[in-house]
Amino acid sequence: MRPRPILRPVLPRLARLGIETSYKVQTRYHLDAIVYAAAAPEYDAVKLATHMHAIYSQTCDPAGRQHTVEVLGLNNNLKIFMDLIKKEQRLQTQRQLSSPGTKYKSPVLSYAVDMVDACVRYCEQLDYLIEHGGVILELAKNHETFEPSVSAVLQEMYVYMKPLEAINVFVYDDIMPLVEVIGRSLDYLTTFPGDLIMALRILRYLSISKPVAGQKAPPVTEELKHRFVALQLYAADGVQLCIQIMERLCAYFEQPGAHAPALMTIQGVHCCQIMLPTLQILRELLSYAILCRDGTYKDLTAIDHLVKVYYLLYYYPTRCQAGLEVEQCKMEVVQTLLAYTQPNEQDEESLHKSLWTLMIREVLKNVDGPAHFIPGLKLLAELLPLPLPMPQPLCDQLQQQHKQRLITERKLWSAHLHPQSGQIAKLVEALAPSSFPQLSELLQRVCMQLSDLAPNMTLLIAKTITELLCNEYQTSNCIPTTNLERLLRFSTRLCAFAPLKSSMLSILSGKFWELFQSLLALNEFNDVVSNCQEAVHRILDSFLDSGISLISHKSTASPALNLSAALPPKELIPRIIDAVFSNLTSVEVTHGISILAVRNLVILTEHDFTFYHLAQLLKQKITEFQAWMERVILHNETVEYNANIESLILLLRSLTQIEPPPTMSAMPHRTLKLGAAELAQLVEFQDIELAKPPVLSRILTVMEKYKAVANEAALSDLKQLILLQASKQEIMAGTSTETPTEGEGEANLSATSCSGSLTVEPYLPQAEGIVTQYEARPIFTRFCATAENAQLTARYWLEPLPIELIEDMNEPIYERIACDLTDLANVCLNPDLNVAGDSKRVMNLSGSPQSNREMTPTAPCFRTRRVEVEPATGRPEKKMFVSSVRGRGFARPPPSRGDLFRSRPPNTSRPPSLHVDDFLALETCGAQPTGPTGYNKIPSMLRGSRVGRNRGSRISAAAAFRQKKLMRIGSPSSWAESAGSYRSGSDSHFNSSDSHYSSPHYSGRSRGRGLRSRPSYLR
Repeated sequence: MRPRPILRPVLPRLARLGIETSYKVQTRYHLDAIVYAAAAPEYDAVKLATHMHAIYSQTCDPAGRQHTVEVLGLNNNLKIFMDLIKKEQRLQTQRQLSSPGTKYKSPVLSYAVDMVDACVRYCEQLDYLIEHGGVILELAKNHETFEPSVSAVLQEMYVYMKPLEAINVFVYDDIMPLVEVIGRSLDYLTTFPGDLIMALRILRYLSISKPVAGQKAPPVTEELKHRFVALQLYAADGVQLCIQIMERLCAYFEQPGAHAPALMTIQGVHCCQIMLPTLQILRELLSYAILCRDGTYKDLTAIDHLVKVYYLLYYYPTRCQAGLEVEQCKMEVVQTLLAYTQPNEQDEESLHKSLWTLMIREVLKNVDGPAHFIPGLKLLAELLPLPLPMPQPLCDQLQQQHKQRLITERKLWSAHLHPQSGQIAKLVEALAPSSFPQLSELLQRVCMQLSDLAPNMTLLIAKTITELLCNEYQTSNCIPTTNLERLLRFSTRLCAFAPLKSSMLSILSGKFWELFQSLLALNEFNDVVSNCQEAVHRILDSFLDSGISLISHKSTASPALNLSAALPPKELIPRIIDAVFSNLTSVEVTHGISILAVRNLVILTEHDFTFYHLAQLLKQKITEFQAWMERVILHNETVEYNANIESLILLLRSLTQIEPPPTMSAMPHRTLKLGAAELAQLVEFQDIELAKPPVLSRILTVMEKYKAVANEAALSDLKQLILLQASKQEIMAGTSTETPTEGEGEANLSATSCSGSLTVEPYLPQAEGIVTQYEARPIFTRFCATAENAQLTARYWLEPLPIELIEDMNEPIYERIACDLTDLANVCLNPDLNVAGDSKRVMNLSGSPQSNREMTPTAPCFRTRRVEVEPATGRPEKKMFVSSVRGRGFARPPPSRGDLFRSRPPNTSRPPSLHVDDFLALETCGAQPTGPTGYNKIPSMLRGSRVGRNRGSRISAAAAFRQKKLMRIGSPSSWAESAGSYRSGSDSHFNSSDSHYSSPHYSGRSRGRGLRSRPSYLR
């Protein structure tokens, strides 16, 4: 049985939902199996470890880790692992009776601790912490009672659990302990400390109310305890605290595109773990403050930092570990910026100074460089409403409510964007000539969104593009340039958008049409001119297509009035037809311009008004038309088959046949066509000396000759044309034998000529104004999931297309542009620029711009290594340096009382000289000890606070500490050094050679538990 095809496409949202369901069901299954095995009379450690290993393996993948941890944090599921840890502790106590002081390894204990650690690190819901926070904290404090590998995990977990040492941290009355933890953590924010992450999560839990399941509308009643926490945080400068966090992260990842490899790793996950709760808290504070103060709130400090955060998030790689968190952070940035649109000003003066307008100004101001063009436009696209029409709601009542809301929302956006018209026009002028296809395509979408808002915005975009085209052509002395070609290519797609087409048609008369007419009249056919003419033909194709219109198919207005709104001004139509026809007869018949010109002539046959003027032109220039037909036929007869002969057949068919009107259309139906006599007059050459077969017979011969490659529909249309021409000959033969009267002959000829009169111009009224057209446009349309209507989806407008998917068969995707990098560097870069120093600063390889101190590129930027923590302060424990052993086999003990001679202050400003051991230690650390004393290039972190006669102790110990620190780094460059730094036994509690253990996820520091190594999120 063959599988049935899937009618509906599988959306990415549905695919993600399926993955989430599978992970959560699998986790729930293994948890139930663990509970059943733990309750069995006989304690089966192997069976328990098998199911726990299955859960542990799910955390190797970022998506699996998220969904697995979500299940572990719900419904008191973490109690399962806490009970197993207690049971293993009791078993270990029993084993120590026979072997006191021995710490036994247990796979069940190790897996249980890893699961608790994963939940602490990655679970955003804090229900588990309310239930088991105290027990987990005590477990982490007593890490010395476990074997080394488990103890290391618990020490790292203790850093996350540090905020819970405050008395009842989940109370809503006093949040100052959490604020203090966050404030202290700002000093070492770029190490991504766990106590900061946990404090932000707890603060988010206290200040933001959780939405009720299944409830989309805001609740009728609200718990004031969350508002009270938000008020406390706002009073404690919580907004500035969140801004400082964002500012330091953005400063650390300066030029985020260069940090993309680091953002791909676990470092990017830790950055998002800080960023997400910070943005959520900031959004809550700003929304509440703006809601309370309304139009009097004018603080714009956070906008610049929010935009920079969005730029940082944009440069996260697509397949990074923190992909879901990055999308959530982007949404929070957009929603926070939209919070500035809450005040509703009424008068025009307040609109220019409104918070909404000022927010837009700040966003546009930050689109200020090549690295910010694409993310800035993407942010602007996220903020603006999607273009109409929208998919139609099922309920009529909802449809009426949504209709009014959608119209009001777009009018408000247009009113607040109007004061920034100059800035928007400058942005379009700067980016429209771009040769980068992804940037040009994204700018086109933003222009469409802007023009869909209201008539004033579509006129702004249309006039800006028109001025760009005309100025470029005039400044180049009316010679087409590559820049003009890019601008025309950019305008092609915009003119096919109904709101922009309507505004373009309203300003077409004048220099805009003169530009098109001048380009079509050029006879120099180089690549630039040809590309410009092709773009003009495509633009005219959109202008003449009545299907591209703001008029709804349900319009009750006059069909002729609807047609006038979809066509260029009626006084321009004869000139457009003449320009297109003249360009058609002047170019090579094999050129792509010829096919585009014929297509425009075919479009002109769709309505009586345009058909009338086309027929008049063909009657006046029948000689030129016949000459063009002869060239087309001759090329196909003598050279090779070309598709232009099919275009000729289509044109003749359109002139002589009327297509059935569409079922849903507000346009007038066509009634005019050419009859057999007009067709014969059009295709029969006037030169009787040419002893050649009839034109249609010659075309049929060509089509029969190339039947394998010819279009069957074109061949069928050609046969109908031959029959029509033959009917005219039969009628003429009948009239010659019967010799009717003069009146009867004229009546028969008129019956065979056309269905309507070609002597009177059809009526076409003046088009309505653009404001009237906007009011009559459709708001909703029916959406079919199986139809390819991408413009009705949000992904079409909000996600920039990859370069690989931007296909244009007529133009190359990449355009080579000559550029002298030396001249560019001289113009753009400061002569005093230190390239090496600034590069090290941007890549965080040096301490500060004012310091030449170098750091190793393997230095970690996140604090997940084993740390000794002082219980009182929560800071890393400061250990006293011990003097190095200097050849005596034992360490020198400190003196029992102060040595007055050795501790006397120096009587000179000259620093003491270095001992040879200290000199070698500095070389080992990568420093360059130069100068008379060797202290000129000593990094400050290696210098002792006071160096006495015991010269080598502090520096040597610091060097040893630095080497030891390198062994504990989670960065890739240090894995080779640390591969054998810890115990790696070969005794495995799983005798399996499954390929799962050979995956890159398990490469790294060995945990000393057989073959199972720590996952990437624990390094």
